[in-house]
Amino acid sequence: MATTTTQHARSSGTSAKQTVVITGAAGYLGSRILAAAQADARVGRIIAIDCAPSPNLEGVNTERVRWIRASLDDRVQWEEALRREEPHAVIHAAWRVRIPYQKEAEVRAENLLATRSLAQFALSAPSVRAFVFVSSAAVFGAFASNHPDYTLCEADVPREEEYPYAAQKREAEEMLCNLWRERNTKTPALRIARPVSIVGAAARKRKEAFALTALLAGLAEPSSNPFGRAAQRVARMFPAPTTWRRQYVHEDDVARALLALALEVGRGAAAQPMLVYHLAPPGGALSPQEFARLTGRAWLRVAPSLVRLAFWGAWHLSRGAVPTCRGVWRFYSYPIVLDGGRITRDFSFTYQWSSSDALRAMLAGGEAKEA
Repeated sequence: MATTTTQHARSSGTSAKQTVVITGAAGYLGSRILAAAQADARVGRIIAIDCAPSPNLEGVNTERVRWIRASLDDRVQWEEALRREEPHAVIHAAWRVRIPYQKEAEVRAENLLATRSLAQFALSAPSVRAFVFVSSAAVFGAFASNHPDYTLCEADVPREEEYPYAAQKREAEEMLCNLWRERNTKTPALRIARPVSIVGAAARKRKEAFALTALLAGLAEPSSNPFGRAAQRVARMFPAPTTWRRQYVHEDDVARALLALALEVGRGAAAQPMLVYHLAPPGGALSPQEFARLTGRAWLRVAPSLVRLAFWGAWHLSRGAVPTCRGVWRFYSYPIVLDGGRITRDFSFTYQWSSSDALRAMLAGGEAKEA
């Protein structure tokens, strides 16, 4: 019986094939999680949710994957369908990242309502054992007081309030933790993942989602926008403050890590109702000199004040076509360096790609590890 299978899955850890929900499945990260789940022997069925229609995903086994086209902020579109599937884990990767000009409040409301709705479903569905929320390293905020040699651990307090993407992720984290505390439940387990900048071969194919990284790495397509063309001319060099730092994590490492958090809830030290995990390979962050060397560009030292002025002008003059909304300038000027070792300790998880290797993979459009 379905009930017996569900109860066994919740209590055993589990040896049975699991059903996993992936939101944002048509997006960059969601599609990578979908591919990894297809290759994972622990996963029996995948429920992919996105507001976009099902893309032509090469290699997808349609017998194992059910595609639900729905907007997460409208529970009527998806809730009953999910309940019938009796999922064991939910990985919430859907998020509106780009902020249209003067639409910040609208995007915030949509992101937070979607997250709350999905979390409330997970808390009320007897079959769900794990709810994994994909947050971001950006929740900590990039400030002038940040030291490049200090690595943030999961116990450090997120402080970002200005940059909309990061502030909304921080709000969502707080909302989820409050929901779980109010419910005072051990099942489903809440797992919050904070990846650093995600790159890889698939990111190269979705340069529109990585506009700033693609621009700096010389991968951006020629722009039809005059402000975009001006930015591309400036980025023929690598203009950055001396305090600039960047960590990268490979898309495939992130997908594997998220599946570990979703499928191995009762494992060892991870058997707690609420846990946060940073996803950052060992080795620290890239300096401006290292980034310039890897991308084949000359580093041009600029002051953070100049970055702030340039980003402000680009945002307003282009009316949001150049993605430099408020607060972003600090993330281009000051470091955020995470310690990603907790997931290794709890799950024996091994990062396959260093920060520099992950960036090389994006630059090369495929595997690009050093010998």
